[in-house]
Amino acid sequence: MKRSPLTVIFITVFIDLVSFGIVIPLLPFYAQQFDASGTTIGLLLSVFSLMSFLFMPLWGRISDRYGRRPVLLVTIFCSVIGYIIFANAFALWLLFLARIMSGIGNANISVAQAYISDVTSAKERAKGMGLIGAAFGLGFVFGPLIGGVFSGEAFGAYRFAIPGWIAVGLSLINFFMAYFMLPESLAQTKQDEIKAHHLIDVRGLQRAIKKENLGLLMIFFFIVTIAFSSIYATFPLFIMEEPFRLTSSAMGWFFVEIGIVSVIIQGGLIGRLNHRFGEQRLISFGAIAMAIGFITFPLSAYLPIGGIVLLIISTALISMGSSCLAPTTMGLTSRLADVSEQGSILGIAQSFASLGRMIGPFIGGAAYDYAGHKSPYYFAFVLMAVAAVMAFILKSRDLKLDEAPVAMEPVAEV
Repeated sequence: MKRSPLTVIFITVFIDLVSFGIVIPLLPFYAQQFDASGTTIGLLLSVFSLMSFLFMPLWGRISDRYGRRPVLLVTIFCSVIGYIIFANAFALWLLFLARIMSGIGNANISVAQAYISDVTSAKERAKGMGLIGAAFGLGFVFGPLIGGVFSGEAFGAYRFAIPGWIAVGLSLINFFMAYFMLPESLAQTKQDEIKAHHLIDVRGLQRAIKKENLGLLMIFFFIVTIAFSSIYATFPLFIMEEPFRLTSSAMGWFFVEIGIVSVIIQGGLIGRLNHRFGEQRLISFGAIAMAIGFITFPLSAYLPIGGIVLLIISTALISMGSSCLAPTTMGLTSRLADVSEQGSILGIAQSFASLGRMIGPFIGGAAYDYAGHKSPYYFAFVLMAVAAVMAFILKSRDLKLDEAPVAMEPVAEV
């Protein structure tokens, strides 16, 4: 029986993100061992996104020209190198180097999205993109659990190395699984046609921004990503402050919560929600839910009783809003792009998101250092209020989407 390419790409992305989920919650604590400040931790997260910002459009363009499969294999191997460096880091600069390599490797999300766009119709695009979100969610369920278990004090000096080596092992399994099981999704005739285009499309960003509605959608996603990522560096530090005083292991459960909500929505409900309410309404709802989550998050610290409950509710709202926004926004982006530029345009869109993830942690970390541990969440709320206004503008427009399936050669059955 032939395997569905969506199933294989889902498993590939899932394993990639379990490895990512193992490492990312530990980074602030790992960096603190080298006396890193909140601003430095923000920069450590930002450099990862800088690499993603630089490489996402390039990987997307290369995948348009030479196929999705070889790009995915190369990028997974880059992640292996990054995790090896992470597991052996003895100084802060090695953590930065590890994040640089991992940023180059994890810049393959746009290629995975282009893979999905190759094998889905226009009407099913948002549901297909939801598989990426579900893989993210599951990665944040299992990854932080694994990282939390193996980073306990019982492991002493190896409490960060062991999770790193687990990530290495999973990434190697992922590489060989993709090599033997992942079919190419882009038809050879389409590759030959796209090879006539320039590999480095310096005007692609300008075309995307100038295209009606597509530019607004990308700027919207950029603002949302800044808001969401501004709490990356400070979330673990926030829950370590009064009145919560939680440990790194306890923090992992919040990532598990985020993952569970994401899996429920993006892995199961997004298709039905999109069919019932439409993409533009879902985007508006997601922006409002995230805004409410951000403003209630710091308020939880003022409650002597029930603060932890409000913290859990706020986390769920942020995850719920993000889970509605991310696949829907990328699905709309894909449908507004030309068929021959799926990888390139999705790469540019994800590059916008990477730029947001580069700016957000730095601003959040600096705000934490100089304006207090609640300030990143107030900042995120203001940005989401602006994004909500943009979402209602998009909702009021006729996007003139093509409902017909995208013409693709069938391939063997994220």
